[in-house]
This record gives sequence, C-alpha cells and structure tokens, in this order.
Amino acid sequence: GDTQNATTNALLTTDDFREVKWSKTLIDYLRTTNDPRLSAIAEIPQAGATNNANQALTGDNTASIQRGLPNGYDQTGGTYDIRKRSDYPGATGNTGDQAILGNYSRPRLAVYIQRAAPNFLLTYAETELLLAEAATRGWSVGANATTHYANGVRGAMLSLSQFSSAAAISQGTIDAYVLANPLGATNQLQQINEQYWLESCTTFNFIEAWFNWRRSGFPVLTPVNYPGNVTSATIPRRLIYPNTEVSNNPAGYASGVASLMGGDLLTSRVWWDK
Repeated sequence: GDTQNATTNALLTTDDFREVKWSKTLIDYLRTTNDPRLSAIAEIPQAGATNNANQALTGDNTASIQRGLPNGYDQTGGTYDIRKRSDYPGATGNTGDQAILGNYSRPRLAVYIQRAAPNFLLTYAETELLLAEAATRGWSVGANATTHYANGVRGAMLSLSQFSSAAAISQGTIDAYVLANPLGATNQLQQINEQYWLESCTTFNFIEAWFNWRRSGFPVLTPVNYPGNVTSATIPRRLIYPNTEVSNNPAGYASGVASLMGGDLLTSRVWWDK
C-alpha cells in the first residue's frame, strides 16, 4: 500500500530477492577508501540456494568478504555465463542446492527489508553535495566546497540509520573517515558527484542516481554490451513515452518527439542532458 516502502516490496518478490546483488562497480568503489558503509549495506548470504531464498535469514556483513556482481552476465551456460569469468568465486551450497550467485553481496536484510522504511527523495546529504558543486563552480553558497563536501559525506553515512539501527555508523568512525578523505584539490566535480551517486544508491534512490549521472557524467561507467541489447551498448539517456501517451495524446506526443534528437528512443537526450 501507499504506507509501505515500494522498493522493499519489490525486493521481496521471490525471484528478485534471490537474484538482486550490489554491483562490482559500487562495492569496489566503497572498498578503495575503506568506506564504513560497506559493512552497513552489504552481506554475503548463507550458503546454498535454499538459504539464499530465505527472506528471514541474514548473511555475513564483514567488509573484507563483500564482492560485487559484474554487470552484463547470465547463468545460461553460454559465452556470457558469469561462471566463465576468471574471477568467479564459485557457487555456495551442495550439489542440488547450489546458489550460483551466492558468493556475491546483496543488500543487507536487516537494513533494506523494512516495509515501514522511509523513501528518500532529496536528502540533506544530496543538498550539501550539490552546494559543494556550486561552490566549486564559483557560486556563493555560504561555505566553501570542502565544508559542504564533508557535510554531505557525513550526512550520507548518518542517513542509513533511518532505514534501521543495524546500519548505524558511529560518529567517531564517520568523523575519522571524513578527515582522512577530504575533497581533493583536483577532479573535484568528479569526487563530489561520485559521492552523490553513492549516497543515492545506498538510500535506494536509483532513479536519482541515474538522473545525476546524466547531468554530471559521473561516475564514469563502462556500458554493458550484452547480446540483443536495444541501445547498442549505450547506457539509456531517457525513458520512452508510454503507449497510453501515444494513443491518448498523439499531437502532444508528436510535438515532444520532434524536439528530441533521434526521436523516441532510450538513447535520445532531453534538453538538459548535454
């Protein structure tokens, strides 16, 4: 219903629950700076297909064992089967009860399987990171980019406890991380927007992560070229109009499509997406 967290409800769909994993891109990014959010958001499920499908069975959130799933693979036995990667960690469980993806990190159950959890739209952390970008661009926004950036990272870590106390990161740990990882003197826009991406992903606001990636270009992502993809190995830049718009508002639809370079395609860019 409207009072429940829609993302949690979707994640609890049986097939989604068993297969959803954090990406290698995100897990590797967290690991590069020993980010304390890694153990707050991720866990390796207990071994075996049965345990992987058990929505009441929590996994191991030890930071050192977390492993993100590479994008663009399947389990069909062909060229793109994940088991053919040289770094495939192996399945978990016994013969007849194997979890092919069991050694990859999933969203931590104690944090994200909360039907009463909030939906994050525009957070304090995102606002501070946007202010950091504005300051970097020379705008007067009340403080310098370094201060706004530190506030944003600190706020992003604190926000996770709103899902569950299980995701709480101590103030001392947060302060130590922020002190050790300040805004650098170069590549500031990249650093700021990578943190924005990380914050919006870990609060499960993936649509915002996509929006800001289109706006900023960060993080720099490598497109997947899986056979049969409809975008020719290009990350989508927009959503296509629904069929109801085409049938119920043909004149408006035609006008809107005419303003798009390339037409009503996933790869066409809207006016602000340069």
